[in-house]
Amino acid sequence: MISVKTFLEQAQNPDFWKSLNPQLSVGEDFTSLSGSVLSLEQEQMEKLLFNLKNEGYFQIDSFLSEAEISRMAAGIEKLRESGWPVAFAFIYDEFWQTFCRLSQILSVILGEDYQQLPAFWAWYINTTNAEKGWQPHRDNGGNTLLPDGMPKCVTIWIPLSDAIPLNGCMYILPAPFDPNYGGNVQKGEKKETINFQDIRALPATAGSVLCWNHAVLHWGGRSSERAPHPRISLAFEFQRSDVEAYKTPLLDPSNPPNFNQRLALIGKQILQYQHMYPLSEEMAEVATKLEKEYLLPLLKKQDESMMENQELDTTEKIRQQFDKVRYPKRPLEQSPKNDYQALFFHNIVTAYYLRNQRVLNTEGKVILDAGCGSGYKSLILAEANPGAKIVGIDLSEESVKLARQRLQYYGFENVDFYALPIEEVSSLNIEFDYINNDEVLYLMPDPVVGLQAMKSVLKPDGIIRTNLHSSRQRALIYQAQTVFKMMGLMDGNPEKLEIQLLGEIMNALDDTVILKARTGKPEYYQNEEWVLMNYLLQGDKGYTIPEVFSALRTANLELISMVNWRHWEVTDLFKDSNNLPTFLEMSLPEISVEDRLHLFELLHPIHRLIDFWCGCPNQEQQFLPVPAWTLSDWQDAKVYLHPQLKNPQAKEDLLNCITSHKPFDMSRYVPLPTLMPVVIESNMAACLLPLWEGVQPMRSLVARWLKVTPLHPVTLESVSEATAFEQVKELLSRLESFLYVLLERSA
Repeated sequence: MISVKTFLEQAQNPDFWKSLNPQLSVGEDFTSLSGSVLSLEQEQMEKLLFNLKNEGYFQIDSFLSEAEISRMAAGIEKLRESGWPVAFAFIYDEFWQTFCRLSQILSVILGEDYQQLPAFWAWYINTTNAEKGWQPHRDNGGNTLLPDGMPKCVTIWIPLSDAIPLNGCMYILPAPFDPNYGGNVQKGEKKETINFQDIRALPATAGSVLCWNHAVLHWGGRSSERAPHPRISLAFEFQRSDVEAYKTPLLDPSNPPNFNQRLALIGKQILQYQHMYPLSEEMAEVATKLEKEYLLPLLKKQDESMMENQELDTTEKIRQQFDKVRYPKRPLEQSPKNDYQALFFHNIVTAYYLRNQRVLNTEGKVILDAGCGSGYKSLILAEANPGAKIVGIDLSEESVKLARQRLQYYGFENVDFYALPIEEVSSLNIEFDYINNDEVLYLMPDPVVGLQAMKSVLKPDGIIRTNLHSSRQRALIYQAQTVFKMMGLMDGNPEKLEIQLLGEIMNALDDTVILKARTGKPEYYQNEEWVLMNYLLQGDKGYTIPEVFSALRTANLELISMVNWRHWEVTDLFKDSNNLPTFLEMSLPEISVEDRLHLFELLHPIHRLIDFWCGCPNQEQQFLPVPAWTLSDWQDAKVYLHPQLKNPQAKEDLLNCITSHKPFDMSRYVPLPTLMPVVIESNMAACLLPLWEGVQPMRSLVARWLKVTPLHPVTLESVSEATAFEQVKELLSRLESFLYVLLERSA
């Protein structure tokens, strides 16, 4: 068996393909190849167009010469004999040049600037009863026809051997006899409504052309052992340039892809159809490597050349929207100083501790607020991280002006703001310890571009906090956006008129209508900020957990933790998390973090945001989890109170609880890491009091505990140091799981 390495070496070597099929060419100038553009008389062209429009297909009896047919068919035979999927035929120039020669016909059908879809295939259907063509299908679901009945996209199919009923020729249900023609049906075709006598066999001679639109129902027949020869054929799909791409990357038919790009496209195709044409493990790995190595540059090129105008238009709409409504919409006088939960999650100590189990000093750190908006989150970052420098960037100049004003109002001077898109952040020539990118990434055309831009200015051990909208939790909001796009409310930058019309529409809907019942309340429709950030949010897109992890891998980043990590625990979804079904109890510990999060998302999609911290791979400091600490580790440990609990209000409440002998609710200031209140007895709380003054050695807290509770309350015997140690250890272990206290082993 040939190894993956050998397969790859052969695949990436043009000389290998030339030696395999010396009668074919690789990377030659197309003008040197035989054959000219197929040209038809006007009368013949009109007849073909009539058939395509009225029946959904047409045939041209003669196109390729016998010599061309022979060379190409022999090439496919040789690939099959050599163990290569026959779709690798498209590595050869002739298989691209053949379709280029149909440019006159395709230009008439699809317009001068028609484009080639990355959808092609080659068939070798042998003379056995087991082999067959593809099952009945339409090449694209949905509406693929223009109002006049002409197609938005077509498939060109060319046999390289005579296709007859005995070797699986094509069959078609002509448009006039198809009750589902032109409708939005792809799966679940109502076969009982089809009269079998209406089905038309389309035998075709080698080198002829068969063209059908993507609304017509068609299939390849089953071969027979009585067939005189195999059915060898190839096909390519094309579309108009003025409609949305049906598949990407779109290709320029006048400038076929180079050798490496062909490898990537072939890899993509054989992986896509491996459910019908199974691949060996080795070939599947080869295809995957070819696709990954060569397709991304092609996709990037496609994005740049074909989506630039669309992206610029969407980006401009987003900028205009945020120029009008600076988000978040908070009065200048509203301070986050007492919003301990917001400060907790924006304090870089939190993320750094989760990654490294070390307490970070924020003095001198450089923090980027990427997409700072009105500057409210920048203010939270400044409040939460004393001594850090804050840099904010935003697409909206008006938002940046307000952000500057806000930070100046509160006396923060070590701050800078720039009207700058995230994609251009490297122009600042600054490296950051921490990047906050909140409620922004889902508005970018490609979140990977945003992640890569931020990574380019992130210090090796730095951390990014970012988030994406959940497509599962937000599904009905996206349906609502589609509704309002259909009504024209999002054609431009929505203003008061559009918001008013939206409110009238929603109020007029019956209260039982799902879209109304599940997406908002009447008071929401009058809230301009809510409407613009939900129903009328320009550029809004949703993602799933697998898509998030795929984006991180592409950007060469790794997940550190979910921001609200305690609320993504899949075992909490069961009635008794300590008594799971045996299968789950055995399997859950073995699955990856990605799969656990994905399982939670599928079972209970409650989170609007997939909110997480990430960083460069392999940058975490090795540490021993607290539950695995030895006695020696605990004895020499240092104990910190989380900075956001070290606030005057918490200390005052603590002192009141101690003096009145009442329990102290430690979670009231930062409840998000918990599922229920975290309450400690007053004597235990008294043990923690020194933490409000600064870091404490574990031994010191044990000594204080012995003073606070010197006697056992039942036996009145003296509490031993070992008992006190275990009690303090148990308390700190519990509080550390919520990050209310932070523990460090001695260096």
